[in-house]
Amino acid sequence: MGNKISYCPYDNPNSEESENKKRKVKVCTLHQGVKFCDYSLCKSLVRDQGIFCSEHRCNHSKCQNLKYNKLPLCYDHYKLISCHIKGCNNSKLTDSNYCSYHNCSMNNCKNKILSKSDFCLNHTCSIPNCSERIHGNSSLCFVHRFNNTFAK
Repeated sequence: MGNKISYCPYDNPNSEESENKKRKVKVCTLHQGVKFCDYSLCKSLVRDQGIFCSEHRCNHSKCQNLKYNKLPLCYDHYKLISCHIKGCNNSKLTDSNYCSYHNCSMNNCKNKILSKSDFCLNHTCSIPNCSERIHGNSSLCFVHRFNNTFAK
């Protein structure tokens, strides 16, 4: 049989013979010179520039990076459109780093909310354990502001 190869990884996707990055795969003469995906043991062909197949490559236009965490985008493109709160995959609001669940509810504010509040540090009442929105130019919510006024 000489130099003939007995199988081709493209024709046999269950083949185990490969090494990541510096891949040593046996291919038939038809597939010599083609590029295979660099992701783990993937045997898919790379049909254009880059090192990953379409299943493992970022879906953003012309990006050749590996998809992030089973999402359709790489980490760089994922961060451009996703909320910056760890574990949150929601899309962020325009001109904010946070989604509607994690962005301060005060009009035009783009800050992250405090835990147990719908508002950020600048817009949450300064009284401990109060999560209400500040009132006017005060650092207190409506109830605490007027309770302090009447207590004097």
